[in-house]
Amino acid sequence: MGDLRLRIPEWLVLGHTTIVERGDDDGSFSMDFRLRHPWFGQVYRYTGRFTTISEDAGADVAQRPALRRQ
Repeated sequence: MGDLRLRIPEWLVLGHTTIVERGDDDGSFSMDFRLRHPWFGQVYRYTGRFTTISEDAGADVAQRPALRRQ
């Protein structure tokens, strides 16, 4: 096409992201992800709590506990 390139700053297009992860005492962790645009405000947010599972290399898949999403 041509060599003309318009450079648009990332903060202008996408906004600023903030990710906060917090480990809980019960082996789970919480996450809060936010995307905030300088003109439009908060355009996306995701929060969740995840439980980590330690897998035994010899364990049968049927015996593994199911992942839980809260």
